[in-house]
Amino acid sequence: MKDGNLVYIPAYESQSASWVPPDRCLWNARRDMQTAYPLAHLYRTVFNRSEEDLQVLRQFFRTTLGVGDCSWEHYLDEIRRLKVVSSEDFDWVNDIYESLDLERASLMRDDAAKLRKAFVEEKLIYFNHGNVSRWYTVGECLWSSATQIQGKVALNDLYPDLEEFFVDFLGVQELTLDMAYDELKEMGTRVPSPPIAAVKETIWALNSFLSSEEHPPNEDPVFRGKVFPVKYPNGSVKLQSGRTQFAIADRKTLGDIFGLQAMMLDFTLDEVRRLRAFLSWLNLESRYLSASVREISTVAGGRMDKLQSPDRELDQRAESLYRIAVHFNSPRTQDDNSDLYWLLNGTKVYETDGISSELHLSQDGHGIVHAQNQSELHIREDDDALKVYVPRDPETQGFCYFSTLPRRLLEWMMTDPVTLYVKRAGSKAVQIVTAILNAPFINIAQILEAEGIVDVAIPIESGTNCDKKNNISQTDDTEEVEESGVRNEEGQSHDARDSSEEADESASQLPTQPEIREDDISSREGSIIQQFADIRSAPTLLDLPIRQRSPATSNSSVAGRVFTPTSSTTDYFDQDRGTSGHRTPKSNNFSRQSGGLLAEQTPSGTPNYPAFVFGSSPGVFSSSSFQFEGPGGATLPSTIEDEKYYLGLVDNVIATASKRTLPSRDAYDTSGLFSSLPEIEDETVERSKRLLSDMRIGALGELYVFELLQGMTPSLPRFGRDHWPSHMRRFIKVHPKYSDMQPWTGQETADIVYRDQKCVLTKHLVEERCLPDNWLDKKPLYLIEVKSTTGHSRTPFYVSKRQYQMMQENRSEHQLRCAVPTIYMIARVSNVDKASIDLKLYVDPESMRLEGSLVFTPETWSVVPGTGTA
Repeated sequence: MKDGNLVYIPAYESQSASWVPPDRCLWNARRDMQTAYPLAHLYRTVFNRSEEDLQVLRQFFRTTLGVGDCSWEHYLDEIRRLKVVSSEDFDWVNDIYESLDLERASLMRDDAAKLRKAFVEEKLIYFNHGNVSRWYTVGECLWSSATQIQGKVALNDLYPDLEEFFVDFLGVQELTLDMAYDELKEMGTRVPSPPIAAVKETIWALNSFLSSEEHPPNEDPVFRGKVFPVKYPNGSVKLQSGRTQFAIADRKTLGDIFGLQAMMLDFTLDEVRRLRAFLSWLNLESRYLSASVREISTVAGGRMDKLQSPDRELDQRAESLYRIAVHFNSPRTQDDNSDLYWLLNGTKVYETDGISSELHLSQDGHGIVHAQNQSELHIREDDDALKVYVPRDPETQGFCYFSTLPRRLLEWMMTDPVTLYVKRAGSKAVQIVTAILNAPFINIAQILEAEGIVDVAIPIESGTNCDKKNNISQTDDTEEVEESGVRNEEGQSHDARDSSEEADESASQLPTQPEIREDDISSREGSIIQQFADIRSAPTLLDLPIRQRSPATSNSSVAGRVFTPTSSTTDYFDQDRGTSGHRTPKSNNFSRQSGGLLAEQTPSGTPNYPAFVFGSSPGVFSSSSFQFEGPGGATLPSTIEDEKYYLGLVDNVIATASKRTLPSRDAYDTSGLFSSLPEIEDETVERSKRLLSDMRIGALGELYVFELLQGMTPSLPRFGRDHWPSHMRRFIKVHPKYSDMQPWTGQETADIVYRDQKCVLTKHLVEERCLPDNWLDKKPLYLIEVKSTTGHSRTPFYVSKRQYQMMQENRSEHQLRCAVPTIYMIARVSNVDKASIDLKLYVDPESMRLEGSLVFTPETWSVVPGTGTA
């Protein structure tokens, strides 16, 4: 009893009997308490005291000796004790937390604040994972069932019944969008890479927030990080960045076909569906197989019968389809053009068993092709007539009319016949076309009215169109296909996205070519590029890849454009050459088509405007769009074909670009530019070397513009090699920086194609006064055509008819009214073989032409695809 040891503790479990002071005792307390003796429990169990006896003892201990009941402070001391002794008794720790949870309801405000403060400042939260037990503060814990966050422990699995205590009372954070976003960003830069399963968990967590987030964070850091599990054809899965050209399986059939041939995002079909918010946030819808696979259909020959069901003839529904096209602003109906109506009105549909197709998927510039013996549809447009081939089998034909035909017919209607750009109309338009193709005639007008389709004036049948229709009507009911195949390239458009989603597709996706005749489909482009890579194989002039070739221009005389040299510019170059005028070209063809025309049409009093040549005569110039002849008729050094010399030029371009920025409008004055037609070289010049030199110089100019864009500050989001869809880029592989760059083997649209979704490039051009202020809130698609020369910027350059038409169609004033506007830009790169490389940007050259800043003179020549002479 000495030293204040007034309370007797009976022996229990492994403890011997002892006397202790009252302050080490508690009356009502849990039996496992280690910081105090639980008297009520001991006296009840050891001495077998009744409840009446315990009431008497309780009065004594509480009143006389001052022994109290267990409180939140005693539980807090118990936790501290367990941490000091490194206890791993999870059950006891869990019981204490449950007791505190019960106590918190009766706590005074000050006591509750003290308890929370203790957990915030001290490591009082026990966490056990595997064989590792540690203690954490509130700030180091997380309540999340979705994913693990680096540096935090998730308590939800360990304490599932204590969410209110940890989250509502102590303030343990639940997973937030910012936390999941930051975690995924960090994972993308972690070395070594985190486990793929952990990355997927974080993706799922982020996806759950994005589905309801109105203002999501910047997606670019995630896109650039290695957080995308990509499955390779050999079965291995690696984390890659969004720059890797993986595809996304959103269709079972396409996934089965390409899953073993292409790089695929390693998520199942159902997971891709559930990850729609995440993939849409990253603007990866263009990677869906349904959007990226292109189908080239063929009618392989045999008998073509007229439709057995007259109600399925398309010409009877031409007016309705034309109204739909006008309603959704089809490029074929611009400026009140009625050609589309007459095409639809004369459409013939044939039944056949001979439709086959190839499915094409492009990754890293390489094509993956899958042949299908049976296909559902082939659309052919030629000779001002539209022919549609559908399966003979009734069941397959019915499916075609409800699924394949509506989508692809709409896509054909929305395709610009010159530029081949497809204007997306969205899933609503597909639904309407499907209804019109399959509804009874009596209901068609009601359907169009219910869907709000505009009423339009149907063109009056002119004599010409009447004759066309009569000629078509007089054809036999069968068609014998004698050619080896009538081919038609179509983009898969299975994804039912709305128009806003279509508008946000990646800008690097090239346009679908809806109708290509058999003689237009050739492997010449790829093979010719290969020939130029080996100078020993001398290509012909017509072997050049002609980007402007299209069904509208490939087999007819077409008109190019040439900027007219003025009298003052002619004098300038006369002085420079020391001659009295242009040398007479040796080619009679050129004298007739170009030289004579220029001499006759050049006005003597024309203002001193720049004069550039647009379009060249195939009889004289390379059909490449790059000028390799400098002022004074200087030719390229012969060493341009030398790999070592060319490597030095590439290195110079990269080094120069790293020190430069895009020029402003003040950087050049068009009124001070001069030009003239280049002199014609003797016909003894080896053509293959000229062409190779031309392409290599072109590649240097494209590289310079690409490097400038890639090095912009602030950087262009996601800008990379995918936005350089040019055949010429293969020549840059000689440089170590680009040695791993795959050649581009797909269709060319422009040299640089970029969708400025974050308005970075647009803002720069506005600030540099290259674009007006009303472009600031736009997210345009940039089509940049690069024109290169080793000479001065005064050296003339050429563009094709298609480029000229694209320039006219993409005039800034008209494009501002479009949902997804396009800016067509010419980048003139001069002195590419010198240290003083120069760049001039002609943003919206059509407006410059209309303003009088640029002067054009037409020049006409004939183009025959494949072989032949002009």
